[in-house]
Amino acid sequence: MKRALIVACALAAGGCSLLLHPNRNDILDGGPDGALDAGPDAETDASDAETDASSDAGCTRFETSCTDGMDNDCDGRTDCDEIECLSAPSCCERLTGGDWPDLLPFGDWERRPRSAAITITAAPDPVSVVFPVSSTPVAIRHGTCAPIAFGMSFQLDFEVRGTHAGDFAALALSPVSEPGPDGFVSEFRLVVRSDGSMQAERAGAVLNSLDPGAVGAAAVPAEIKLSPGVDDAGRAVLFVTVVVEGERLVDRAPLMPLERLRDTASCPIGGLYLVLEGQGSSVVVASALTAKTLDCDNPTQFSADAMSSPLRDVETRFDASGMWRAGGLGEPSISEVCIGAAGCSDRLDVLADGTDLDRSEELLRPLSLSIGGALYLGGSWSSRDASSMPQLLGPMTSSREPDYLIPIDDMGAAGEALLAYAEEQASGGGVHDLVLRALGRNRADAPGRERFRLSPSDVGCRSLRDPVLVANGTTSTDRDLTLFFTCEPMDASGHDSIGAARLVYGMGSDDYALGMGYPELLTATPGTYTGQGVSSPEAVVTDRNADGSVALRLWFLAKDGSGRARLAMAYGDIDAEGVPALSAYPGNPLLDPENQVLGGSCPSGCAIESFGVLRSVAGSLFWRDPSYVFLIERSVFRSTGTEHQLLPLVQRRPVDG
Repeated sequence: MKRALIVACALAAGGCSLLLHPNRNDILDGGPDGALDAGPDAETDASDAETDASSDAGCTRFETSCTDGMDNDCDGRTDCDEIECLSAPSCCERLTGGDWPDLLPFGDWERRPRSAAITITAAPDPVSVVFPVSSTPVAIRHGTCAPIAFGMSFQLDFEVRGTHAGDFAALALSPVSEPGPDGFVSEFRLVVRSDGSMQAERAGAVLNSLDPGAVGAAAVPAEIKLSPGVDDAGRAVLFVTVVVEGERLVDRAPLMPLERLRDTASCPIGGLYLVLEGQGSSVVVASALTAKTLDCDNPTQFSADAMSSPLRDVETRFDASGMWRAGGLGEPSISEVCIGAAGCSDRLDVLADGTDLDRSEELLRPLSLSIGGALYLGGSWSSRDASSMPQLLGPMTSSREPDYLIPIDDMGAAGEALLAYAEEQASGGGVHDLVLRALGRNRADAPGRERFRLSPSDVGCRSLRDPVLVANGTTSTDRDLTLFFTCEPMDASGHDSIGAARLVYGMGSDDYALGMGYPELLTATPGTYTGQGVSSPEAVVTDRNADGSVALRLWFLAKDGSGRARLAMAYGDIDAEGVPALSAYPGNPLLDPENQVLGGSCPSGCAIESFGVLRSVAGSLFWRDPSYVFLIERSVFRSTGTEHQLLPLVQRRPVDG
């Protein structure tokens, strides 16, 4: 990434609780009934996608509907099998085998206050929760917070057994584990009162209600469904849907911004506490509560990787002498590969660039960088020591921003492993080519001869940076590649963009040739989170379609008007002809440098400089759940100097994502 001076600002520390009292300024208007103006989902987002004008078969570039049963983009997949539809509400019905049980026995819940005389009847008798006559509400709370960041649904029954004024029972979702003087603060409540009325509330404001008499002596079932998505304004939010006796009381109303779901010690997965609250015995919870974990797509939710992760302290796993990296490692590339039918080996490959001088000095003068690597195999780390050298490339010719691709064919066999990197031209001036070489998987393997070189003039850029490779094919004879990169503009007043080049294999040799260049797939938009450009692409393949196209996700750094870089994402594909297209996720940006999961606010400022990402393989020995795994390079500015960190994060991905 082309580094620029970061204007640092100190942010107030937000405390350690998951969420404090709901901020009414953050609550989003869902319309008068909480339903009609709830905003678009992936179906709507997809309908705005670019149409491929060259198609004579009526196909669109991306899926235009997630519910019509049609293959709109002619890639052999329909509706919820499309990557664009993973965040659509109709596609969040897929359930995962999560840790949360389907049935939550009330006997395991905690009383608040602990002395509350709440009557709980368990199976085999009819299950019920009856609240006592009291001057203030009492409650029972589930012991752990519900992991709602990727979607959950809850079902229970209510009955009205009396008419005492003021009596009620409610299901609440609370950001806090303990009640205040007036009961639990809630982000959402579904309340049934002794007159038989029902009311759905968002942070105390009414979303919709049913008239008195709607709930009676016969049990009335209610379902509350929570799912992540994007509203009309492009904000990533949590939506709520409430169904009572098969009729929608609330239809996908925005409940709260997803950015307010933070990992904490009390809720390490982003969620809210389940609370049953009531006063008096007239209204009864008349069933067990069932919970279902959904498989919604939520690109905004990150967790710190487990302490047992092999990527913890990965910067110490490179060579012991370390002079070439004494000034800090950066621009990491991480990969995990499963080869053959016998299952996965416990292997990770990590490459990074480094310098003997503090990396921050590049703000003031050019630095010469080297590329090195580390390999995790058989339960331990070793450094890559090519030809007894502690680094693979550099520093005589400055080499930086490595990317390592090990293509796997449709038979599970590994193809030739390739290293792409940026190399400064002999004339200097900060102008870089992108170079492709073979690099074997053994720790002592050195980079092979040059197989391809992309010069800035080939694609109309001043300089090229941040290469990332994607294999277009899945057979040993289909070895074409797509090379994504950062394009630094010819105009000094312009901004970086993200482009791509199609690399064609075997044009009369064992080398690659340039097929076509696309220098502006993603560009700056003034006044937005990309106001000063986009850079540092990292891509993973999410699917290979029947028509030969490749579905992918591409993350990147976006600089706003102040120059602050934040992580963002785009969905994309590479069609059967090798032509790439990208569509930015409407809920961008995803992660800022002061995010709690990265360590929180920085009094003297901090910056995300670069990152690497991998898609965990099926049967991974490192990450139990299907995950995207990130290694974030963050600089923390202190009065004593700059600390360069490599921080591992994980993000649960949909099973098919």
